[in-house]
Formats: sequence, structure tokens, C-alpha cells
Amino acid sequence: MRKSSWVFIALLVAVMVTVPACKAPAEFEVVSLEIVPLEVAAGETVSVTAEVRNTGSGEGVYTAILTVDGADVEAKEVTIAPGASETVTFSLLKDAPGTYQVGIGGQTSSLTVKQMLVAKEFELKYDDGKARDAISADIPWLGGHIVDFSPLGTPFTIKKIRITGMLSSRASNIKGKTFDVEIWDKDQKILYSATYPYTKFTAYPTWVEFEVPDIEVTDRFYAHIYTDSPWPGLHIGADDSVINKHSDTTIRTAEKVVQISDVWPYSRSQWFGNKSKVNWMIRIVGEGKDLGVKEKPALVEQLKVAYPELLQELLMLPDLAVIDTKDEEALEDIAHLALDSKNRTAFESMLNEGIKDYRKYCTPLEALLWIAYDRELDQDNPLMNYSLAKLIDAAWEDTTTSNHYNSERWQNLHEVSARLNSPDLVCQYMRSQFRFTQQHIYQTAEAFNLKAGNCNAHATFATCCLGKNGYESYILQAIRGPIEHPSMGHSGCLYIEDNKYYIIDSSSAHSIAMQTGASDAIENAADYLSGYSTTLPWENYILYDLYPSGWTTIDIKPHK
Repeated sequence: MRKSSWVFIALLVAVMVTVPACKAPAEFEVVSLEIVPLEVAAGETVSVTAEVRNTGSGEGVYTAILTVDGADVEAKEVTIAPGASETVTFSLLKDAPGTYQVGIGGQTSSLTVKQMLVAKEFELKYDDGKARDAISADIPWLGGHIVDFSPLGTPFTIKKIRITGMLSSRASNIKGKTFDVEIWDKDQKILYSATYPYTKFTAYPTWVEFEVPDIEVTDRFYAHIYTDSPWPGLHIGADDSVINKHSDTTIRTAEKVVQISDVWPYSRSQWFGNKSKVNWMIRIVGEGKDLGVKEKPALVEQLKVAYPELLQELLMLPDLAVIDTKDEEALEDIAHLALDSKNRTAFESMLNEGIKDYRKYCTPLEALLWIAYDRELDQDNPLMNYSLAKLIDAAWEDTTTSNHYNSERWQNLHEVSARLNSPDLVCQYMRSQFRFTQQHIYQTAEAFNLKAGNCNAHATFATCCLGKNGYESYILQAIRGPIEHPSMGHSGCLYIEDNKYYIIDSSSAHSIAMQTGASDAIENAADYLSGYSTTLPWENYILYDLYPSGWTTIDIKPHK
């Protein structure tokens, strides 16, 4: 080899040794997003997969963040070689019906969640649970009580029959006496029959439950108890608080055939002489899948004419996606209040909470529904001297549905953020549930899960909830010193309503979700942040857009 060649090689090696290696940059692009399946029932899991490509010249780690309706849900890291692609997969479960926008790295797709049609226990009844008396047949050949039922939806599987009854203290010769409990189809043919001793009942009016071996019906049917018991004897509970459209008596013919009587046997002057006031306290417990088709209660029907906007808002509540007996009773109570003119102002205030065009539903109405599940509203009107804070506190703290914020209604960020659809609702929730700590948190999901954090965590959560529900809302950060080297900073949620600026501020354990009054300019609103304006004025303000794109700087303003 020539000498010159050796010199060249030596120089090349020297250069390679002395020049430091530079790590080539990685650049990432999410090229596709796939949801499988695109349509599921509530409670079912979908797979969300994104393909991420490294378009740079060096290996790197990409953090994929799964978002739902703009809010961060989960993050995963994946290492990708230069020029290569990798997939990252998330599992997502939604338990509320609706259409959701799912995204990763700028790619988005829609997920449709439908109401899950699951077997659910329902109680069918036409009494109001207020037994005024217990009645037996007063003519020997009249011995049966029958109720005509319509299932909520079909097919409907009958599981139990509940009957209120009692033995008269003056009844004698009951030893060995029996009664029959039956299910008839709409054509009055017996589908099920069982015989029990009189001693199934006691001397006190009591609900007695009879198991039924899964009788499926696809149309109207009857529940029947034949006691063959003249007075005094085995008496069946009767309720006169609901107009009777379903209760009748039965007779046994000479041919031993039982049939519905053509006449009403009670002709005395007492209240039970009036057939329209006698509802036998016989109920059916059963299961069905698609039970959303339900005849609306009578008072609710009146709302169609008297207060159609309220009825529309009621039927938008997620709790009423499927209406069962408990819902029906609660709706009756709410309708009763709504049809009373003295409650109109309170209902108008409830309906105007939040931004109607953006909110999923009216939260104060949901609160009233939760209260109605637990108690009779006509006996304890929660709208008297109406206050949103009192209504919400009663529903979120004290009802069995909420269970002091411990029920499943408070476990899912997206369900909760949909409920917190106005500034007052956001603040009431945060004051009850959030703690102030020194943890620096910038993700809504993390703030929600921990229910704790510094001013950034509180501001992030409030801003996201309001943005999701149609409010123009931002993170407003006030700093002292130059933007590049701030000596102190503090963040709050800024929202705009009717061209006025408001602040939601958390700055200590004793100052969580404090609200300011209206300001005409951002700078004036920012002066309320922790009250620093009077002693230690801020020098600059940074405005961040959080919903739906994440922390994005949109403006920097010097102090006025």
C-alpha cells in the first residue's frame, strides 16, 4: 500500500475519534387510529389502536395519550426505531350511552355507545302502598281478588307475586284451609297455580311474597288469589289512593270454574262500596330486557300540555333511559310539584342552569330526581325557598343514589364532568371533594382521580369541565418576574359569560374553588387570583387554552 494511503486512513480514524457523536432526533406522527368495534352497548370494552411512525433519523420514545371528548384518559409509552412504525393499544369502557370522540395524537374517531339491554328486576303495581283496609268477600260465592297487569316491555319473566293480607282476629275454623295463587294469560287461561295454607298470613297486615318459577308473558296477564273466604276470614289489602282501573273480583261457578265477576259485590256505604277506589295490593316482580317502552304516569302526561319543556328535559336524564317502577313514582312526584304554580320560578331557575345547547342534561333536575327516589316530595318539598346549593347538597350528600359521593355515579370522569355543567356546580363539587396540596398536576384525569393537587390541578379540572359544557374557559397563570424566569406563579380558571370575565381560584386548603365577581377585562379578573393585587402585584399573565387541545399558550399579557 502506498504511503499516501496510510496517511489518509490515519487522518480518517483521527477525525472519527475526535468528533463527538450527536444523537439524531426522533420525530413522530400518528398515522392511523382504529376503534374495534365502533358501536357497543354500555359497559362493553372496545380496543383503540393507533399506528405511530418515527419519521426522524434517531430512535425515540413516544408517549401516546388516549383522549375522550378532549379529556386525557390514559397514557402509554412506546420506543420506535428511525423509519419504523409501532402500534399502541388501549382498552376503553364506557358505561353511559352516547357518542364519544376518541383521539390519539391528533387522530380522532367516533365511538357509539348504546343502552345495554340487560335483564333487570322491576315491580309492577297499581296501588300506592297505602292500605286503608283489608277486605274479604262478604258473599260466600265471591272468593277471589284479581289484578290485570301490563308488562313494561316484552318478553317479561314473572319471578314473584307480592300480596298484602291478614287473618281476621275473629276468623275461626282456618285449620286446614287453603288459598290459590295464580297467573292467568290475557285470555284468562291459567299459566301457573300454587296452593298455600291460610297461615301463610298473620293477624297483622303484611306483604307476603310468593315465588313463581319464571313464567314468561308476552302480553297482558292477571295475578289472582282465590281465598274462598267470607268475612271474617282471610282479608286482602286494599288501597283507595289511586283510581282503580285494574282490580276485580272472581267467582267460582257451579262447574268449579273460576272467572272474573260481572258484578261488584261491595254495595255498602263504606268507601269500598265504590269500585273506582279499590286497588288490591297485589304486585308482580319480574325481569325484562327492553323495558324502556312504558306508559307514562297520568301526571307526567299532563306535563306535555302544561310544561312541555320540563318534560323534555326530564326525559333527557340518563337515569331515565329505562323507566322502571321507582322512576315512575319519582316522576309522578316531580310532575305534581311542577303543576303547582308556586314552584314555577324554582323550575325555571333549574332549567336555566348551564348552557342548554351544550349540556347533556339539566343537573338540578337530576338532583331532584335522586331526592324523589328517597322520599315523598309532596310531604317535604325541596323547592320551597329554592336554592341551587341546598338542592345539590341534599342530592349529592344525602341520597342513596349518591351515597355521599361514594356510588358508581361518581367514579367516571366523563360522567362526572357532564354533570358539572355550570360554574356553580363545578365549584360545589370541588369544595366538597378536592384537597389543596403541593402536587404539580396538569392532567384532568389525574386531578380527578386524586381529588388533590396544587393550583394547576384545580384550575385544570375546572377549566376542562366548563369547556366540555360549552363555556369559553382558560387556564390563567399570573407570574412575577420575567416570563423566562418567573419568581412566583399562580393559576386559576378563567371563564367568560355574557362578555364578562370570572375566576375560579384555589390557593390553599381553606380557599378551594372560590369565585370572583364579574370583570370587564382579563387583567382585572386576574387581579383576583389569591388577592395578590393589593400587596404583591403580578407582572405578567399567560393565557392557556386547555379544552379540547390541551395546554396551549394563546396569549401573554403584561400587567396593566
